Amino acid sequence: MIKKNHSNNANASNIDFTTVLSRLLSDSKLRQKFTNDANAVVADLALTDNDRTMLLSLNVAQLNTQAKILITKRLHEVQKIIPATFEFNVLLMTHEYLGYADTYWPNGFDKHYRDAWSFCSHLKNNKIHYDKAELNRLRFKMHKRLFGLYFNNRLFIQGQSRAALQLLWRFKSRQFEFQFYFAF
Repeated sequence: MIKKNHSNNANASNIDFTTVLSRLLSDSKLRQKFTNDANAVVADLALTDNDRTMLLSLNVAQLNTQAKILITKRLHEVQKIIPATFEFNVLLMTHEYLGYADTYWPNGFDKHYRDAWSFCSHLKNNKIHYDKAELNRLRFKMHKRLFGLYFNNRLFIQGQSRAALQLLWRFKSRQFEFQFYFAF
């Protein structure tokens, strides 16, 4: 928890308006507390008087709308990275993603890949269908390996599940992939 700042000195502030706004947009529980009692949430934060005033002037409905827009943008980026997972059942995956999105909020230059990897892991942990080749590809990309060999017992080819070996390699910052499948 952020410690309350009892000083009115702007230099003593531990947190600023932008940081709090970011937290409000990415944390639905904090947003709900803010909706129920904005004064209590703002009072718990070490803010300057100016930042406190700006936060209290926020329109909660617009804040919630903006949070939904950000999650929808994340969803679309993740769908581009793991299309086969979403093709299995778009409605189920969208519903799962919307529930998952509030539990993990990525940041950094590769945030969309980490978001997709984390979502696939979420699906795997909850025993919900995901494309194993896509998870392997993400694992390979995130670990920055030069070579990877994965067993995939769920490669779908022409509507049938096949066992396959998935070979991934990296050469001069480009990633390549080849899958050998067994038809028996």
